[in-house]
Amino acid sequence: MKIFGRKAQSSLVAHTILVAFSMILIIVILNSLSSIKEEYQDFIGSIEIKEVCHRISSAIDKIYDEPSYWSLTNESMCSIDLALPDRVANINYLVDFNGSDVYVRTTEKPLLNYTCATGYNLTFSGSTTGGMTKISRIDYSNGSTAILLTKI
Repeated sequence: MKIFGRKAQSSLVAHTILVAFSMILIIVILNSLSSIKEEYQDFIGSIEIKEVCHRISSAIDKIYDEPSYWSLTNESMCSIDLALPDRVANINYLVDFNGSDVYVRTTEKPLLNYTCATGYNLTFSGSTTGGMTKISRIDYSNGSTAILLTKI
């Protein structure tokens, strides 16, 4: 009878070790997939954020030209509607202005950001979180010009 008892213990120990190794393997695989996802988001997110920044900067270039006259009233001169991505690398983001520069940053991890210069000494205001976005140019009667960024 003692031999039968040892075989049962041996089988139980073998199954316990098998379950433990299986759980360790699952944990290693999940950690590896998580690491790959973070690396993907860092790489793709940095490329997509740069693209969003340059699209907005290019749209500002298209709607702004040095005025040859000053309007006597405040006028909305022109605007462009942009279809920006809702998310970059599956991460929410925010676009706003930092002085005369366009500043794009993610709002959750991984934290990415990018700044691109517009090259204009204008008044910039507004922000967007992606999606349909309007960029408007407003000329004021005092000779100043403003660029307004709004989510549609």
